[in-house]
Amino acid sequence: MKVTIIGVGNIGGAIARGLAKGSILKASDITCTDLMQENLDKMLQANKSFIISKNNLEAV
Repeated sequence: MKVTIIGVGNIGGAIARGLAKGSILKASDITCTDLMQENLDKMLQANKSFIISKNNLEAV
């Protein structure tokens, strides 16, 4: 299963990090999108396996 989270600010980022810590999804199965590069950089700092994008349409 693959998941895309649109908007990885405080709430979206917490959801993505929580899912990646669980046993159902790996971080490499989670695509994170945001318009702000700073938020995407934070996600990569949390786990380098997240797939990041600024384009919601491509991510979905």
